[in-house]
Amino acid sequence: MTSYEGLADAAFAAAVDVQLKIEGLSSSLESFQKFAKLLKEPILPESEYKLLHDARNLPLYKAAWSNTYGQRNADLKPNVLLTKIAELLCSAEVEIDNWKKEDKQKVADFCLALNRAFLEENAKTYNMSYSARAMHASS
Repeated sequence: MTSYEGLADAAFAAAVDVQLKIEGLSSSLESFQKFAKLLKEPILPESEYKLLHDARNLPLYKAAWSNTYGQRNADLKPNVLLTKIAELLCSAEVEIDNWKKEDKQKVADFCLALNRAFLEENAKTYNMSYSARAMHASS
């Protein structure tokens, strides 16, 4: 499974890709496409369960969506929210060149919000692991 640090890095690279597009600079959106593909990967080999649908990450997706699109748009049933995120990523991969600048900016903002959420989760995970090792070492 991909680490939160890896997800954060991929989300940041995706945001940079989209921002380059917004600025009219050359961007193949390769990093954005890699990030979208990463979220579509199965959690375990031979599994249909995708990383995007991992319930442990739902609060992170919800926070990022809320930061970008507003709390009202994040107060959806989990399956509806995840479908909206999947549709956004899929349509952005194919059609982002035809989108308005504001819509492209929302995608970049969403990727940055995911970056922040994944970094915070990575820090929590590291802190818990460090605390556990420290307690074990002192006993």
